[in-house]
Amino acid sequence: MTYRAPGGFGNDAGRLPIQMQLDGVRSRVTIPGTLELALAPMINPVTGEEEPATLMKPKGFTAQVQELCATAVLRFSKEGLSYDHSGKYGGSVASSTKGLDSGV
Repeated sequence: MTYRAPGGFGNDAGRLPIQMQLDGVRSRVTIPGTLELALAPMINPVTGEEEPATLMKPKGFTAQVQELCATAVLRFSKEGLSYDHSGKYGGSVASSTKGLDSGV
């Protein structure tokens, strides 16, 4: 699925193509030439098997349930600013549109 969202830095008011594959801890987001993000399940370093982990947050400021994972790749680069968080902590939350159809 590809979206076109407002983007730009400085005086660039252009649009950037966003490619998303939303699949929980296996989600991917790409903005060509700017962002590459791929989540992956955490791997148990002893057995090499996937290690599912769920964080339950009773007050749920951002979400009440979060699936913990790793970033297979998370790289951002734009106009001299770059950041790499590959192979680190990641997380996935399910979103809901509950109430939107009823106008609430």
